[in-house]
Amino acid sequence: MAQLDNTTLAQTIAAIVAAFGGAALGAQKILKSWKTTSAETGVVDLLHTELNRLFKQNTILAQELNKLQIEVVNLNRELGCLVAENQRLHIEVEALTAEISVLKSMLGKGGINVSTN
Repeated sequence: MAQLDNTTLAQTIAAIVAAFGGAALGAQKILKSWKTTSAETGVVDLLHTELNRLFKQNTILAQELNKLQIEVVNLNRELGCLVAENQRLHIEVEALTAEISVLKSMLGKGGINVSTN
């Protein structure tokens, strides 16, 4: 009977050690999983913060781009007006040059010598 009690006691102790070992391994696995989840949560939080920052920057850039596009439209409109005015001035210069040529030819026929510098 003493031998039976020793065997039973050894089996009980082995079962308890195995149970504690299993519990320790389980706790270790849970802790490792929690750390991984915590790290993943940290990364997700950092990504969320960065996305918010980029969203704000994108909004500012879009507003500034809109201002630049409006300025380009205004400058193109002004350029169009200046080109029209330049063409009008060229036509006027051509008309004045033709008038000067006619005036020179009329004065040349009258015997008056006119030189232009």
